[in-house]
Amino acid sequence: MLPGGSKSATRSITSRLTSAGAYTGSLSKPPPASTSVTSFRTSRKSSRSSKQSARDFLHKTANRYIQNYQTIKVESLKINNMVRNRYLSKSISDASWGTFFELLTCKAEEAGRTVIKVNPKDTSQLCSGCGERVPKELSERTHRCPKCGLVADRDLNSALNIFHRSGQDRRALTLVR
Repeated sequence: MLPGGSKSATRSITSRLTSAGAYTGSLSKPPPASTSVTSFRTSRKSSRSSKQSARDFLHKTANRYIQNYQTIKVESLKINNMVRNRYLSKSISDASWGTFFELLTCKAEEAGRTVIKVNPKDTSQLCSGCGERVPKELSERTHRCPKCGLVADRDLNSALNIFHRSGQDRRALTLVR
């Protein structure tokens, strides 16, 4: 018991001191406060650095497109609606699509480039060769048209459809791999 105090007051003071890490009586010592502070700072630093590296990647990717292309065509995606899909939401959020499109648009405007947004409806379902609708599951990565026989990667077929919808001539297309 502390001088001039009751047993209950002594217990409450002792418990406060123990939880603060200042009491070193007969109770086992709590871990030093510096350990928990250090681990918190370390996790905060690693989280900050991963966020910074992700943002740096987005900037570099947007810059690469701006430097190499005069006109950039993208699907006008409704990201908020896509995040509602419980299977894809984490991947979409982690990829920072919305941030990337904002960066791309701002950098293109500053550099005098053009960003054209195209309606995304059926860009991966329609055949870029004949226009036939060929339904596919999301896991199916190859486009095979039964009407014209076109076989292409699903993403390439979609890119060709986006290019056609932007209103440019097919002969102006140059594929970059």
